Amino acid sequence: MTTIAWDGKTLAADSQMTSDYIETVSLNKILINKDHTIGGVGSCSDIKRFSQDISMQIGKECEALVISNKTGKCQYHCDSGSPLDMNFITAIGSGAKFAMGAMLAGADAKQAVKIASKLDPYTGGRIRSKKFK
Repeated sequence: MTTIAWDGKTLAADSQMTSDYIETVSLNKILINKDHTIGGVGSCSDIKRFSQDISMQIGKECEALVISNKTGKCQYHCDSGSPLDMNFITAIGSGAKFAMGAMLAGADAKQAVKIASKLDPYTGGRIRSKKFK
């Protein structure tokens, strides 16, 4: 799956995409449009469609952290309904618990994803991030 982490200032994501086969490829999981920056886990095609119009319902078995490029506020989106405002650190994906523990111990979002990549087999590759004011 993946790990996306938000520490209140930075959104970070790994780049490993694992299919049903052993082969892995690199993928940018932070998508930026005019108004928002999106970190998504789940179906690549569903996340891409969602990033183009965040008012649509996100796909089943997908989650996304959406940061306003204007305000830096974070919302959590999933297929169960209305988005939730996230006024605290958060992480999603298969390595979320590792990333949350790392951030609670003082790591920033980028460091937290790097730590998660050492513990979660579905997190890895280059760590990408976007910092907000």
